Order: sequence, then C-alpha cells, then structure tokens
Amino acid sequence: MRYNMKKWRYWFVSIIALLISGIGAYDYIMTLGNNTAYFESLGYGANQIAYFTNYPVPLIILWTLSVWGMVIGALLLPFRLRWSAYALFASVAGQVFLDLITFTFKHRWDVLGAKLGTQDLIILILTIIAAVVVWRYSVKYDKSHI
Repeated sequence: MRYNMKKWRYWFVSIIALLISGIGAYDYIMTLGNNTAYFESLGYGANQIAYFTNYPVPLIILWTLSVWGMVIGALLLPFRLRWSAYALFASVAGQVFLDLITFTFKHRWDVLGAKLGTQDLIILILTIIAAVVVWRYSVKYDKSHI
C-alpha cells in the first residue's frame, strides 16, 4: 500500500518544531551573550548565572549542535529532505550528551534546581519526539517515492 502524506502535515510539524527550537535559539543567543537582564527575567541567582557564563567549550559545541540541529531540521522538513531527519538526529545526540554530562559532572540539578532540571528533561523528551516524527515522515516519504 502506498503511503501518501499530505504536504500540510509536513508544514504543521515543521512550524511546531520551529516554535520549540525558536525558544531554544533565543535562550542560546541570550545566554551566550551573557545578557544579565535575560538571566534576571528568568529569576536566576548568582550561582545559576555563573553556571552558564562559565560553560566549557565542549559543552557549548554540544549545545550548539542541539539547538541549531533542531532549527535546521525543522526548516528542511517541508521540503521533504532526508537531511531534516539527520539534522534532528544530531540535535537529539547533542542534547542527550549535553544532559548526561551536565547532570552527571556539572551538577546541573543542584545548581539549577528541580524546576529547571525538570524543564531540561522535558525539552530533551520533546526533542526526541520531534526527531522520531520527522524520521518517520522522511522514511515513509522515501519509500513511497522510490
């Protein structure tokens, strides 16, 4: 049986993914810019601000991969390019490694608290769900248009 995905579904999933990744991209830009007003608007204390302003380069690389992989994957999805799935896979990999390292070695949960730690885990789950959905769409699209 031939799989026929309506194009509007690709756009819908892409828009949702862009909204989610847009929040991450904004946070990324504000955080790396050391925007104190942004930190204060989030209610961060001195320890939390220091945590993000002293981020090691390898963690910034993983964070960059996570944030911008999601943005690129969402932008490519409506064009039904398999690269969107690869970009989202890279995003998930970056997010998983970032969370593993920061929760384990940088004591993220202790520094940020339960609220922000839970928020980070929810973001990880949403990123994984988005990557799975996009992968599913791209595989089914490839099979139906061989």
